[in-house]
Amino acid sequence: MKIALAQLQTKAGSIEKNIELHIACCMQAASLDADLIVFPELSITNYEPVLAKEIAFTLTDSRLQPLQLMSNTHDLIIAAGLPLLTESGIAIASLFFLPNKLPVVYYKTYLHADELPFFVPVANTTVTPLPAIAFAICYELSVPQHAAAVALLQPKLYIASVAKTHNGVIESKIRLAQLAKQNKSPVLFVNAVGPADNFVNAGGSFIMNKEGVLQIELSTDTNGMLIFDNFTDTCSCHLLQV
Repeated sequence: MKIALAQLQTKAGSIEKNIELHIACCMQAASLDADLIVFPELSITNYEPVLAKEIAFTLTDSRLQPLQLMSNTHDLIIAAGLPLLTESGIAIASLFFLPNKLPVVYYKTYLHADELPFFVPVANTTVTPLPAIAFAICYELSVPQHAAAVALLQPKLYIASVAKTHNGVIESKIRLAQLAKQNKSPVLFVNAVGPADNFVNAGGSFIMNKEGVLQIELSTDTNGMLIFDNFTDTCSCHLLQV
């Protein structure tokens, strides 16, 4: 499987424009023969907790149809971040659009304290939304309970979708190096760039091998794409054509 990580800057609440950016990224990932593309946390709306109530999605929201069509047309799995309405409230989610199938939802189960006024935690039945691939949304990668659930599944790959500052990226490198060695699997980390909420996303998306050694990374302010081929364990870097 070839996995694309899309590090990009989206704008607060600009849903239509942000989805257009996602489509452009997907087109580029498809041209590079990617099977899966993963976007940062809350990528469709930008990370904006105070706006979540007015811009939250449902699973049947017509605004998401272009992403499903892209998945169908290019045989591409698309993992995009969005605030999602549930029975208990608004959740932070990554929605996995599957070619010619219903989407699969991965919910953020462990929330940071400052997210609790705006979002609700929702438990997943598994931390593996795709076979042999463990997933985490931002704060979850630092939670021991989440790490324990991942370890039990012995995934072949671990992917973290985040919205993090410069210090957060540094901390994540240390933590993910530990998890890579613990699970004996490569780790992929995709962050956004630019303003969000009351901070600035610091990019720095990266890929580490199963020994926790950094293989490739993007700069702090680049709209870029990393490609990882898990059959050959090779990586490549591309500027986003958006």
